[in-house]
Amino acid sequence: MSIETINVSSGSLYIPPDSELLPDFNNELLFLNARRAHSRHLGRYALNDGYRLASSFFHCGIMDRTGTLDQGFPYETLDGIPTPESNGPGFSELCDATGETIVPKAEGLDTKIRVLWSGGIDSTSAIISLMKATDRIGKPDLLEVVCSDRSIEEYPLFFEEHIKGRYNVTKLEGPVPKALDPSYVNVTGEHGDQLFGSMLLEPYVKNGTAQLPYEDTLPRVIEESLGSEQKAGVVIDYLTEQFGAAPIEISSLFDALWWINYSMKWQHVTLRLPAFSNNARAVHDSLEHFFRNDDFQAWTLGNNDIREVEDWSRYKDAAKRYILDFTGDQEYYRTKTKEGSLQHVMRDKSAPNGYMVHMTKNFRPVFIPAGTRTSEPGEFE
Repeated sequence: MSIETINVSSGSLYIPPDSELLPDFNNELLFLNARRAHSRHLGRYALNDGYRLASSFFHCGIMDRTGTLDQGFPYETLDGIPTPESNGPGFSELCDATGETIVPKAEGLDTKIRVLWSGGIDSTSAIISLMKATDRIGKPDLLEVVCSDRSIEEYPLFFEEHIKGRYNVTKLEGPVPKALDPSYVNVTGEHGDQLFGSMLLEPYVKNGTAQLPYEDTLPRVIEESLGSEQKAGVVIDYLTEQFGAAPIEISSLFDALWWINYSMKWQHVTLRLPAFSNNARAVHDSLEHFFRNDDFQAWTLGNNDIREVEDWSRYKDAAKRYILDFTGDQEYYRTKTKEGSLQHVMRDKSAPNGYMVHMTKNFRPVFIPAGTRTSEPGEFE
């Protein structure tokens, strides 16, 4: 097992910033979770308040793909930000093309494809693409479905009409990361949220503020989340230059929350499954996050209309239309909205207090029990 766990007794333990228990930065950092990002030091590197509070606001250790922010430690981003494309293939064409890329990869590796189907919009789009691609070559048996009871509850009609009795189904027991078998090509619906916006936008779309200027609205949104006007000011000051590095104009609150999610949470989403698995490098190599490729990224950058959402039922409209074209399910298209599907299958409920987690380029995640002190307390704790 490749996970390195630092075992400490319960309660608060002070670990000096230069402790050998903390990261070896001969390798750049790739991943840290929200708890780790809120600690004040990573090894000998001090984390500034802007970084710590921005990570708390977006519930992850942010990794700035523009390279603009001073994050306080050496890091590497895995995916660049491509040039916006407004005249390229549409969403449905990109979905079909992505399925046509994944299937030959599995054939070349002489293995099968396992789709992690949550029942949500993103993973349903992914599985439809792969159903179509395997059917086109007459090999539906290449495809297997991994899901939970909660997945079926989220979209029971799709399970009954398109999965049950046709594909081998593996029911999840426990959190997804521990269930991943790297001998398969493992496909997820990850990065769908990063293309379309953020779950954080729901109340602001519904109350009519999502399309207002972000300069007027984002400070209040952050203040509501962090509970402090002062903390919100620190985050805004920290992010201002990074917003200016966007290859498109950031105008509305919707734009701003989408941009944070797209440009700074992307890598967290790429690596959260491997980081919590039993073999981070092997699992990472086996994963195909369906929406991660440059073509989808260029599409979202070049199509501002997908961020002009004033009715929450139209969020992820392009993906819902792709599903509609396959299923003919008008009720789903009209009424389905984004749900927090991943929360039901990511967390290990047997872990009592959780962990602070970081992972460098060696792909050997380090887990430090939550509550362990890694520095003396500061102003914003």
